[in-house]
Amino acid sequence: MPQRHNQFTICIIATFFFLSLGCSHKADDSYKITDNNVVFKIGQAKLNLSIYAPDIMQVRYTLADSFSTKNSLIIENKKWPKILFDVKEAGNDSDVVISTSKLKARVNKVTGEVAFYDDKGKQLLKEMAGGGKTITPSNFEGVKTNAIQQRFESPKDEALYGLGQHQDRLLDIRGFDLDFFQHNMEVYIPFFVSTKGYGLLWHNYSYTKFGHPDSIHAIPAYHLLDKNGRQGGLSLNLFTDSSFSNPLNNGKLTTDSISVTKNDTLVNAARFTGSLLADKTGEYSFYSYSDGNFNCWINDSLIISNWAPYANARDMG
Repeated sequence: MPQRHNQFTICIIATFFFLSLGCSHKADDSYKITDNNVVFKIGQAKLNLSIYAPDIMQVRYTLADSFSTKNSLIIENKKWPKILFDVKEAGNDSDVVISTSKLKARVNKVTGEVAFYDDKGKQLLKEMAGGGKTITPSNFEGVKTNAIQQRFESPKDEALYGLGQHQDRLLDIRGFDLDFFQHNMEVYIPFFVSTKGYGLLWHNYSYTKFGHPDSIHAIPAYHLLDKNGRQGGLSLNLFTDSSFSNPLNNGKLTTDSISVTKNDTLVNAARFTGSLLADKTGEYSFYSYSDGNFNCWINDSLIISNWAPYANARDMG
């Protein structure tokens, strides 16, 4: 039951991204221009912005001494043509603007914050203030690696589509918290498009969280009250039918969980009733994960309706 905030984030294991849309300046000591690349020194980090086409730019960011030279498993076009682009200082002395005939990128030399604009100056995508990039050392099965979080601003009128084939039954994925990894009936493709007119490819093969990075936690029993106000769980009714018309008990049982075995042939439905105590005032999301029908009402409002009995699916409300 993670608390939600009024900002949209993407948390992902990645090292760089592409932005895709439907040189002539001497650099100062904070950046340099080589071929199709503008390389920035951001504190202890390096940021490389590459221009691959008038409407395609790549951003890489690392704390290592150099960028990875491994061959891509995603990008087939290995030879990019020389693109005419312009690099100039912005009026505030802290930003550098890289421009092609179709796309502009504005990079803050101090924070590494990157923003993208179309040829008319309309903002397409912008990182959160301060750069939105966090690299945290991690260890997976004895292998040293990094967990990377990337955060972008996303206006309320934006819709996002893509990121593969999943069982969440979502079209617009903006504002939802999603986990992405390859397994049965789940196909993760690290690319999405926006109604703002851009597409974003994460060059990433790892387990990915999209949306709010917090993990989902079960509601603790001491936050649950049954229909009589007793703390420790919800009132439970069992039924022999899915229409909830033939009860097996009278609802006197208070619990926060139920286990039904294959020998419990009479149990075909369960109903939990009661109240929920929140830690603090705020906006919350509720999740279910089920391979059968699941409905959840809060204050008589239906917030989750998992209606797909054919496979495990997660819902949020």
